[in-house]
Amino acid sequence: KLNSLENLSIQIIVDGSQLRLDPKDIQNYLNKGYIVTITGSKFFTGPPYCGALILPKSVNKLIHSVKNTLPKGLTQYYNRSDWPTSWFCSNELSDGYNYGSYMRWNAAVVEMDRYYKTPILYRNMGIEMFCNFVNDSIKEATFLQPIYGDETKTKSYSSKEFGIRNIRTIFPFFIFKDNEVISVDKVKKLYTLLNSDLSDQFEGSSLEIIRLAAQKCHIGQAVNVKYTTEIESAILRISLGARVISESWVNRDISLFFRNIELQMSQITITIKKIELILNNLELLD
Repeated sequence: KLNSLENLSIQIIVDGSQLRLDPKDIQNYLNKGYIVTITGSKFFTGPPYCGALILPKSVNKLIHSVKNTLPKGLTQYYNRSDWPTSWFCSNELSDGYNYGSYMRWNAAVVEMDRYYKTPILYRNMGIEMFCNFVNDSIKEATFLQPIYGDETKTKSYSSKEFGIRNIRTIFPFFIFKDNEVISVDKVKKLYTLLNSDLSDQFEGSSLEIIRLAAQKCHIGQAVNVKYTTEIESAILRISLGARVISESWVNRDISLFFRNIELQMSQITITIKKIELILNNLELLD
């Protein structure tokens, strides 16, 4: 609709920072003249702080023709090599190099390469298989409440229209005990406990419980969200990362690929069971 408005001077920037987009999606935005922000540290699990701005040819041409200089404050944050050196505005930047940024991006590019080496059909099947399992697991847990809608599952992995943006890959949820959403502090403590070996808290319990308590479960950290206008709480989230796919294809064997996806799914089951274990021992959250 914005593109249909006459005499409108506006630059659209697409927040693709999670990079949960396929290359064709990014190219489509660029063809429309949109700027796209990306990172290699979210979906692709690269090191933190490796972000980039992708500019369409039209914007690059416009900036290239401008003879203004950048605000002086930016010279404290960027080197000339961080910007297109053909831009006049980058002349004021220093001649140094941000080696940390290069190393972080190199690691992220390796993760991207591993992900895209997985054949697209198996990649899409793995994405759908994992995400549908996470969705079902959260909804079946009576002590979890998803904050996303009741979306229809897709079975379109063989379709040309299937893409990472067509399926939910982030699953945020509230946590309940005795039909009441737990407080912000308890959610944050629970998150810490999920990432900790709690086996020493369950001495004398069954071997199954001790093994479960010992598991270190890493999921998205707590984010403050109001459950209602009057009740403060926080959510945790389980997300699909590129390594779920790339590490499942490490053997380059179809049967092992799906077995490895199932192993990744079993970790989701362990995570949810550990949440329940902690909720059943509320003194751990005090």
